[in-house]
Amino acid sequence: MKPTSRSSSPNEKRRRHRADVSLIMITMLLTLVGLIVIYALSPILSHRLLDDVSQNYFMYGQIRNILLALVAFFIAVNINWTKWKSKLLPILIIASIAALVMTFIPGLAITEKGATRWVGMGPFSFQPSELIKLTVVIGVAAWFASLKEKELKDYKRTLAPAIGLLGVVSLFVLVHQRDLGTMLVIAAVVVAIFFASGVSLKQLGVLLGIGGTFGAASIALFPHRMERIRTYFSPGDNLAETGYHLHQALIAVGSGGMFGLGLGRSVQVYGYLPEAANDSIFAIIGEMFGFLGASFVLILFGLLIFRMLMVAEGAPDRFSQLLVVGVLAWLGTQAVVNMMSMLGIIPLTGIPLPFVSYGGSSLLFMMIALGIVVNISKYTVRRPYADRSSRRRQRRTHNAYTGRRVGAQITK
Repeated sequence: MKPTSRSSSPNEKRRRHRADVSLIMITMLLTLVGLIVIYALSPILSHRLLDDVSQNYFMYGQIRNILLALVAFFIAVNINWTKWKSKLLPILIIASIAALVMTFIPGLAITEKGATRWVGMGPFSFQPSELIKLTVVIGVAAWFASLKEKELKDYKRTLAPAIGLLGVVSLFVLVHQRDLGTMLVIAAVVVAIFFASGVSLKQLGVLLGIGGTFGAASIALFPHRMERIRTYFSPGDNLAETGYHLHQALIAVGSGGMFGLGLGRSVQVYGYLPEAANDSIFAIIGEMFGFLGASFVLILFGLLIFRMLMVAEGAPDRFSQLLVVGVLAWLGTQAVVNMMSMLGIIPLTGIPLPFVSYGGSSLLFMMIALGIVVNISKYTVRRPYADRSSRRRQRRTHNAYTGRRVGAQITK
């Protein structure tokens, strides 16, 4: 989506109207679906993984995660989007660097299965990569929004910074943290904003070519990633090891049929499907609620992406538009990669399903990002109607596109 040539005066930016409530409603539905599934899984997971805790341990944990994320969401909703560029971006950059440094400090860094993706401080832990995603979205959007039309043709101002950023981030995310899924999301964010800023297709092609070459090399240099590729093309081989996770995910989805086995009747959660409440939760949804339940979740994500596209289309300035595009790419890529990997459409990649998977870091920063989009939706610029007759046929008090009053005078 190319940015519009619209320019907004400071007074126009202050014209607030009702936020896009549908964004909030869809997000709450997705979060509720995740909480219901985790509620059903909690007794089994609590006993199997921790043994001596309450059977509702995971459910209570997710409720705490949701409450904390909602607080962050409402704070973000009430912060004007311009402040993320002018005041908060430097803080986010410093915090991201500090979080990455912590992953090298013994006692703070948490290493599991050869990957260091978590930082722990007492009873609290978080993933620095989630903070990095938010920082990249805001930082890249701010950079390209600052470029003039002539500067967009300068490779040194567009292509070089994009490649440099991806190179630096990949050293930490791909090499140190060994997190290919997160790197795919970050790369998608950069590419989406890069394209939406209005650069030439030639520059986009160069970026995709360099990124694709580097991505292929990062897979070839790590044996465990090559094993996943081999498993993808030969899913029946080595089912006891590299093919086990995907095989069990497909069993879960297939056993659900059209209507599912029912809430709390999952078989795969009894030690068969790894990460049942986290990365594999979409497979559990397919098992419990069948094709209809999985389709419902897919439709919710589709509606959420559509509403975000509408906000981006009516965004009041270039920075806000690119900001929404970045959040949309983050959300959309993460959801699509998670669901497609659980269905065996793409190689298996460990990445949480936004708003649904168990965990605090992903939910917290995704809610902050959504709060920014909702804040921007308060300032969207309404498209004028084609004629008075079409305006009279519109009976809603507020335009569903922007939330502004239908009868309001349009000024050009």
